Amino acid sequence: MVSLNFQTSDLPMQLNQGKFEYNGNCGYLLKPDFMRRADRSFDPFAESPVDGVIAAQCSVQVIAGQFLSDKKVGTYVEVDMYGLPTDTIRKEFRTRLVPANGLNPVYNEEPFLFRKVVLPDLAVLRFGVYDDNSRLLGQRILPLDGLQAGYRHISLRTEANFPMSLPMLFCNIELKIYVPDGFEGVTLAFRRET
Repeated sequence: MVSLNFQTSDLPMQLNQGKFEYNGNCGYLLKPDFMRRADRSFDPFAESPVDGVIAAQCSVQVIAGQFLSDKKVGTYVEVDMYGLPTDTIRKEFRTRLVPANGLNPVYNEEPFLFRKVVLPDLAVLRFGVYDDNSRLLGQRILPLDGLQAGYRHISLRTEANFPMSLPMLFCNIELKIYVPDGFEGVTLAFRRET
């Protein structure tokens, strides 16, 4: 059972609406296979991969923004990951502040790497765009299992999760299978053979 305060447009409400937006807001999502099977046990606090689930690696490069604000304000973008406690990474990845350019700021920094996402089926990415006074200009929640790799325009939403017509981010997203340290050579050898 989940209790949400529908009168407050806070982060938990944004996460909930973002997760259900992926399936047309029908209000129902089927649990992942490993959670529905009686022969499997699930510990949400485990840091090791769940039996039968392949951990993922996600890289996000925020390249630029378009129409983020009609005022001459500085902007920056935060990229957070929410999911299992071991997958949740907040307030760690932030672009530099682009001063006095809310119309078309160019960030073009090194990609933010979410090295190991134990349970990608339950993980979501949150993009938050802020002005130089740390006021939220727009946000977007995207389920990791619905993302496609490549260059993407991500349209933003208000704090109350209403679509905004023009504001968007231009990003490059890479999704890979997680490879533990020391096993990179095995994957390179396998790629050469195939």
